[in-house]
Amino acid sequence: MQDANNFFFFIIISSITLLLSLVVNTDFIDNAIKKKKINQILLIDNNYMSKDFFLSKISTKEGQSYWLFNFFKLKKELQSLNELEEYEFNLDWAGNLVISVREKEPFMRWHINNHVHFIDDRGKILNYNKKLNNLKIINLYGENANIHVTYLKNSFFDKKPSKIKVDDVHFLKNIGWKIIFSDEKCVFFPLKELEKLSVIFENIVNSSLYLEFNFFDLRISERVYLSKKKC
Repeated sequence: MQDANNFFFFIIISSITLLLSLVVNTDFIDNAIKKKKINQILLIDNNYMSKDFFLSKISTKEGQSYWLFNFFKLKKELQSLNELEEYEFNLDWAGNLVISVREKEPFMRWHINNHVHFIDDRGKILNYNKKLNNLKIINLYGENANIHVTYLKNSFFDKKPSKIKVDDVHFLKNIGWKIIFSDEKCVFFPLKELEKLSVIFENIVNSSLYLEFNFFDLRISERVYLSKKKC
């Protein structure tokens, strides 16, 4: 609704200005129309994205002609940004383009080849400021680990007991998932059949076994290996 209101406001102002230029055909009106520009672009509520990155992804620029502003093109560009959940924008008569955004919350911090990427719960990279080291989110390790994040989320994270908090996830190709918890315990899962094994592990967490042991290995079919060794 807000986008529609902004669009109709822009159309009305443009029409009125065009009408004035036709009725009052003066150099003053003509110069005023030519000189009217977008003075500034204000990005509001961005907690993770840098303004420079954001501005590089839209075609609207500060200093461009006010009348060349393309409502539909900007809307399409904002919709294509994987980093955004929601957005609103408004170009006022003074030439201020205000864009308010709600960004995706990063799901994991993926460590790969000495680089760090923030990813969403589909494993897609979010172009966020890498200096956000104070974010308390899960660390993910392993080549191509992001490809399997959605499966891991649906099969384990959405079903895990609320009492356990995950700190680190290691994707070990052809071996399995090693998931480390904040209480320094860990579980080893195979790469597949997580739905069934997550239920088994939940029963362990809710039993005295979880208090007694630190390492839980469910990779062998129909067996659970328990150990008191540290993860």
